[in-house]
Amino acid sequence: MDDNDINDNIVIIARYVENVDWVLKLLINDWINKVLIVNKGPPLDLKHDKIHIMNVYNVGREGETYLSYIINNYDKLPKHIFFCQGNPFVHSASFLNFFKKHNFDFYKNKKFNGMTECFKPNLPINNNINNTFYDGDMKKVEYLLDIKSLQVVGHNMFKDNGVKNFNTDSINILWKKMDIKKKYITFYFSACFYTTSDAIRSRDLLFYKDLIDFLFASEVTGGLQGYVIERYWSYILHPISYNSLNEYYNNLIDSNFIGLYDKNLRSLVIIKNNKNNNIIIKNSYFLIHEKDKVLPSVSVDVRKLGKNVLRHNCNSLEVAKQKFLYITKN
Repeated sequence: MDDNDINDNIVIIARYVENVDWVLKLLINDWINKVLIVNKGPPLDLKHDKIHIMNVYNVGREGETYLSYIINNYDKLPKHIFFCQGNPFVHSASFLNFFKKHNFDFYKNKKFNGMTECFKPNLPINNNINNTFYDGDMKKVEYLLDIKSLQVVGHNMFKDNGVKNFNTDSINILWKKMDIKKKYITFYFSACFYTTSDAIRSRDLLFYKDLIDFLFASEVTGGLQGYVIERYWSYILHPISYNSLNEYYNNLIDSNFIGLYDKNLRSLVIIKNNKNNNIIIKNSYFLIHEKDKVLPSVSVDVRKLGKNVLRHNCNSLEVAKQKFLYITKN
């Protein structure tokens, strides 16, 4: 998979049988120089000067598509690169909004920008409530992974039965290859993301060749290794990890006040954010911050405050958000 044309802005699409007519809407954004559709399924008849179709064997899922492009173009990568699957909309209803020019200008200097909200609607549960990571009309949700189990922990936590089938030895091999020092990394579902040539080349070519060997270690389809690699793209391109949930959330939450809503008790507690909170996780909790942003399943241990805790009765999360906004504005 060789691309001899250097373009600043390129979209790489891993397609199997999906309808990719949506690409024509994408190209309304004339700053996009090229769309490369790597087609592993039935023939496509999609004509546009900026659309290039490459027909290849159906192996390795999207991981093979991305890695082969990186390996074969490592020394001549475009500056700005988008990678996505053939149907990104099941994972991100607002996917096309990421390509509006003013939105692109907002994140184009980042090493990595995830572009999905979920695996599918309401999985993880309450993903539609989590607006903490939204940027205007770009709806995305960053998740936190335990690097050993690859399960989602913290906000929107859930047990992924598919992850239980992952080969522990395979996970450990990749974990050691990346030299992850801490316990948790960030993750976006379904491998739809933006990155840059500099971020890709922050790792050497051999690293990606080793990854593609890892991908095909057990079977030509990529097997479970493909799902493992999907969970590591954020760390591959922007290697940040965290020792604890406290470290992650105290770094993430920057508002002066925090609202803690318990849907079982139907009560809201509002506290000052001291940036050194002891985070607790429970599905009935919702943490409110920055006016109306919400982190499902997250709260703060307030037991040390004792009788100083004032609870406000709220029949729903929406009422709690309104109460939080009113109190913190006054």
